[in-house]
Amino acid sequence: MVLLEILEQNPAYVVIENTEDIPFDDPPPDPKPGEIVKVRGSLVSFIDRLDDELTKSLQNIDPHTTEYIERLRDEQALYVVIVRGGIWFERIEKEGHDTGGSASRVVLRRLEHIYYKVSSHESSSNVAHISHRDSRKSHLGKNSDRT
Repeated sequence: MVLLEILEQNPAYVVIENTEDIPFDDPPPDPKPGEIVKVRGSLVSFIDRLDDELTKSLQNIDPHTTEYIERLRDEQALYVVIVRGGIWFERIEKEGHDTGGSASRVVLRRLEHIYYKVSSHESSSNVAHISHRDSRKSHLGKNSDRT
């Protein structure tokens, strides 16, 4: 992602949600060594939006097509963006900038891609299956004692 590359190469620029706007009438800022230019924006919202859009596209594509497989490959690139965003937010917080919990949101997105999620329907059906199996075992065990 080009935005992260630019931010990594230019540590004098920081994208933060809670800062003043830079007027377009003014000349572009030219930071002096050690000076930080705060640009208003939300990098974490951008990452969230990319992730949500990928999820929506996967939900709306037939999973038996090659298009779906190609879209699944995009998850790797998105994961790299999430990891790089997390590293960038950690650096910004270490420098003393308030990110408003953005680093935590990026870590949560990262965890959502790492761990397998069981839907509530799957987990409840598994519990029902296990309890049914256990009740059959106990019922069979009782009947075998009678003979």
